[in-house]
Amino acid sequence: MDKKVFDEVWDICAIRLENLKIQTVRERCAKYLFRVKYLTKFDSTIKSQDGKTLLLLDPLIKGLDGFEEADREFLISSGVELVPHKLHLNFDHFSTEKILSRLIPEVEITSKFESVGHIAHLNLQSHILKYKYLIGEVILEKNKPQIRTVVNKTEMITDKFRVLPMELIAGEDNTMVTLTESGCTFRFDFKNVFWNSRLENEHRRLISLCKPGEIICDVFAGVGPFAVPLARKGSIVYANDLNEHCYNALLENAKANLTSRKISNLKAYCLDGREFLQTAVNEICCTQKKAINHIFMNLPKTAFEFL
Repeated sequence: MDKKVFDEVWDICAIRLENLKIQTVRERCAKYLFRVKYLTKFDSTIKSQDGKTLLLLDPLIKGLDGFEEADREFLISSGVELVPHKLHLNFDHFSTEKILSRLIPEVEITSKFESVGHIAHLNLQSHILKYKYLIGEVILEKNKPQIRTVVNKTEMITDKFRVLPMELIAGEDNTMVTLTESGCTFRFDFKNVFWNSRLENEHRRLISLCKPGEIICDVFAGVGPFAVPLARKGSIVYANDLNEHCYNALLENAKANLTSRKISNLKAYCLDGREFLQTAVNEICCTQKKAINHIFMNLPKTAFEFL
């Protein structure tokens, strides 16, 4: 990708004024200032070569005639000056959507993605797969340094562990993620575990419903987005996942986030969900003579089959 194709010079007008008048004029002329929806990282207030402040105006405004009468009189009475200005733009100024529409004008492409730590996860439709590497490169360049790896979902999730089939389309070949959620730090290999960043609000909502001392069974615990914060909160959590990668990450995340006093709040298992529920019920209800307050089953389509 040649970024220089996005180098442009726009001839626009600007208001040149003394520093003492900046705030007053800016507030009065806010609706006339330079604002283009597909341009980002842009400030309409800049310094000219002679040290004066310039308020860049909308490209459609070519002179005082572009202002309403009251605002035009205000500018004239304020003694400010309208001057021509050459605005230099480059790749960094344009939005991801605008860049993609220029590079691939024949199809409409969304720039949306799920962010998982430093990874951007795309789900490209079949008719644009031939552009996947170019799309990945643009996503990477426009979201650095937060995004360092771009992956694309290659097929439907059919694996019993709900692991996302993916391919690298840009950036580092590194799927080991570290991220923060619910006040805890989680580390895991995204290519081997289930994680959905869009569930963060739901995680927080359910965590808020549980109280310290309550007993929770998390049947499909994953890497611990429910289990670890709940144990940290003071709940007693029995957490299970059949995927060994999730189970090992769960243990590591518990060690990283729980104090020596609270680490015992979380008991981890690597069992089939049905076997785990039987084990948990026997230990909690039969042996300890206690009640289970909540059972989490984050497996929407088939959770009922485990009851």
